[in-house]
Amino acid sequence: MQRRRFLGAITLGAGATTLPMWLSRSFNLDHGTCPEPHDLAGLGLGPEQSDPHDCRPGRASPGKPQLVFVIPSASEEQYRRGHAFGELLNAGSDEQLAPLACFDVVCRRPADLQLAAGEREPWMVVLAPDQPPRAIDGLIVFTEHDPWSDDVSVDARIDARIAALAGLIAREADGPRLVAQACSERASLPPADLQRLEQLPDSLGELQPGDVARAPATALLAARGPDLQTRFHLHALLAAAVRARLCDRPIDGAPWARATGCGVEVEGEPDSRGGIMCGMGHTNPRSARFLKFYTGR
Repeated sequence: MQRRRFLGAITLGAGATTLPMWLSRSFNLDHGTCPEPHDLAGLGLGPEQSDPHDCRPGRASPGKPQLVFVIPSASEEQYRRGHAFGELLNAGSDEQLAPLACFDVVCRRPADLQLAAGEREPWMVVLAPDQPPRAIDGLIVFTEHDPWSDDVSVDARIDARIAALAGLIAREADGPRLVAQACSERASLPPADLQRLEQLPDSLGELQPGDVARAPATALLAARGPDLQTRFHLHALLAAAVRARLCDRPIDGAPWARATGCGVEVEGEPDSRGGIMCGMGHTNPRSARFLKFYTGR
């Protein structure tokens, strides 16, 4: 059966490949084209990537922006933020994790980001070429631990933190910057990969997490189309790529650790257990694995 292109396609210009209609409709781009060069200049793309006519296979891509999880200075905040990021990455839904595929994720201390002493330490910072750092901050609610809290209320607080963090990240993977990233991805994709993405939703069964990992912005935009099966499937693929990259291995700048009734164990470090007497503590299973932001061991 001849495959149909997802929502049709239009031409970017003489000699250029086609741009799927969903890419333009996602943000009401005029005439369905990638942003013009002057529009892309403020989005962190160099002049060699800013020409929409260069949106064709084989051209270099500026790569993903970097999303920095900020390691705060205060030890109490290190504990809270490390657990909050752990909750998102290990217990977040496919839809909540999918936008993270658009970023290279690292953990860094304020000094590494040249944040002035005493300056508000945001939850995250986005670093992109030729752009000033963009701080991502918001209200993430923590409450004092109550050993008598029932599991339902604890889970509700965890759900709220996951949703708040995921919302902050989703807002960064949106708008003209996301469209510009998708256009750059198309410029570097091999023709076969580009064809599979253009033939959605019929090509869903051919896609693997590695395919969407090479074009996360393109896949994220495609997931915003009207086809629910396509949306759920692409979110699942993007989330699988995120989990493989961020959950199954250490994140640059901070190791994974686990809180147990016998203290804390740092993954990959033998004899790293330390803390309270065995059996004296309890951690909700969704908060048990966290990013170790502590200054000391």
